[in-house]
Amino acid sequence: MRCSDCPIPTALTCQGEDVRRFCELIDPGHAAYDPGYINTLWALGHRETKAADPRPTVVEALERVRAMLACPYRSIDPGCGCSGAKCGLRHGEIVSYADCFECIRRYG
Repeated sequence: MRCSDCPIPTALTCQGEDVRRFCELIDPGHAAYDPGYINTLWALGHRETKAADPRPTVVEALERVRAMLACPYRSIDPGCGCSGAKCGLRHGEIVSYADCFECIRRYG
C-alpha cells in the first residue's frame, strides 16, 4: 500500500510499498526526513514498472512453488552444502528460487 503523498506515479512501482522506511524518509513530518530519497525512489521506480512485472497473486505464487518443486530439471542437492539448486536445462548451473520462478513464468 502506498503512502498518501507518494511522489511516484501509479504506473511505476514504488519501493516504499515493500520498504516502509522509504515512506518515512520522504515524509516532511517525520524526524528522519531526507528529501534526497525522493530521487532514489524515482530511480528505483523507473527500473520496474507494474505493467511489465505484475506481482503474482497468492494462488499464482503457490502454483509457481509447486511447479518449481515438481520440475524434473531441478536438483535440490547441489553437492556444495548450500541450499541452492542446480538446473539441468542450464547445464547444472546453480539457480535461485527467483531463477526458477522466472523460468516457470516464461515457459510454463
